[in-house]
Amino acid sequence: MRLAGKILCLVAASLLLSCSPAPDLVTMLVGTYSSDDGGGIYAFRFDQRTGKVISGVQGHADLRDASYLTTSNDGSRIYAVSERPDSTAALAAFSFGPKELSFGLLGISPTLGEDPCFVETNGRIAVTANYSGGSVSVFRLDEDGGLEDALPSQVLHGTVGGPDQTRQSAPHEHCTVFTPDGDYLLASDFSADRIICYSVDGDSLKEYSDVRLENDYGPRHIIFRDGKTAYVIGELSGKITVLDYSEGILIPKQVIDCDPVHARGSADIRMTPDCRFLFASNRLENDGVAVFRVNGDGTLEQTSYTPTGIHPRNICVSPDGRFLLVACRDSNRIEVYSIGEEDGRLEKAADDINVPKPVCIKFIQ
Repeated sequence: MRLAGKILCLVAASLLLSCSPAPDLVTMLVGTYSSDDGGGIYAFRFDQRTGKVISGVQGHADLRDASYLTTSNDGSRIYAVSERPDSTAALAAFSFGPKELSFGLLGISPTLGEDPCFVETNGRIAVTANYSGGSVSVFRLDEDGGLEDALPSQVLHGTVGGPDQTRQSAPHEHCTVFTPDGDYLLASDFSADRIICYSVDGDSLKEYSDVRLENDYGPRHIIFRDGKTAYVIGELSGKITVLDYSEGILIPKQVIDCDPVHARGSADIRMTPDCRFLFASNRLENDGVAVFRVNGDGTLEQTSYTPTGIHPRNICVSPDGRFLLVACRDSNRIEVYSIGEEDGRLEKAADDINVPKPVCIKFIQ
């Protein structure tokens, strides 16, 4: 694996970096696939007043195919997967300097599962979803936020059972999300059309329950509205399922279409901080973002659909809830849209942010 330098270069405007960012300025991290134009993790200053990044202020960590990342609660640690299709697939831990936009490698460990595409942490452990490996890997964290062991402390495998003999012929895991109560972790078992719920006991996981979704669903990403309502997007079905949640149990209560052309490429799902609007990205055909109003009981009502650049794999709402950013992987750019106050409708708000093969966006306040 190519990992150029443990403490990696930064380019910054010295006047800006001599003081803390203004309240309207937040740090934006971008994970990318490797390409001839670069790769790894990029860091920018994002201005929530204008929807623009500040020119000339950028940090960069060189990690091959850093397709997904997450941070510690205080933003001082970054955990990023290296989505490789072989034994070099790994999880990397970085220290992060928000003032300087600087990265320092704390450790890197193989996931023992190919193509890790998601990572989540609760501060004690980090957990990856390994797509081609069809597994979930658990990593203990040390007191400094680094990876405590050279290998995962636990690897849990998914199952099959879905009807698609091409895309569901082997186990695939796509997402790992801790429940708001902190007692459980949800994993999208893509090839079995189900969500697995693991109980969390210190640094170990144990299967506790599951919920079956529609056949040919292909569950991908999961989010929570609050402690009582969860949402899962189906990559194959092009649908969103709304689920009631309580103490490790999920019960579906609504299924709604999000991909009007059923291209079998639905990708990401996000919600505004005030929980009024939900967004879902679709790829392969009619690339774009579906916009939904969230009702009081958590159910959804679609209000609009906005075409985007090519292959919107990941979307992210700015911390103030004013902008939706769309990582258009095959257009090599991040598109910035304002979110309508009345219906959540999206309108282009600022210049595109040029990044090679962007696939993940995260904000640090």
